[in-house]
Amino acid sequence: AERWLLELTEVGAGRPNTICLNIVISAWAKAGDRARAEQWLERMPSLGVAPDAMSFNAVIDACARAGDVDRAVMWLQQMREADLEPNVISYSSVLNACAKTGSMDRAEAWLQRMENEGVEPNVICYNAVIHACAGAGDCRRAAGWIDSMVLRGCEP
Repeated sequence: AERWLLELTEVGAGRPNTICLNIVISAWAKAGDRARAEQWLERMPSLGVAPDAMSFNAVIDACARAGDVDRAVMWLQQMREADLEPNVISYSSVLNACAKTGSMDRAEAWLQRMENEGVEPNVICYNAVIHACAGAGDCRRAAGWIDSMVLRGCEP
């Protein structure tokens, strides 16, 4: 995807759009190359394309896959600064970064923040918090989150 996009821009055959760039960012995120995903997001304005929520979500996901909670949070903040509202995908990626590192307290705080901002957590969000608790060795708290999830109408 990246090679095709570079060829497109180099030969002047056209300008990439948000969809094309998001495909490249997502590909790098899925390949585990956080730095390349971030480079493409940062490059978007110079290509005349404004990043959208999917652009930021792909980079936040890349950070989550790398277990870099601080960087995922930084990109979520950058998303807000770009006047884009984080959505359930944005938050679930931050929560997955917390789960990957066993950051139970941060995961719980981010789930609470998400709810406070009016974003309804889904089963993926709850599972990330449960995973963070289990990863930190606190099975009691993990079980408590399973109970909370069921009480809020999410099937485990």
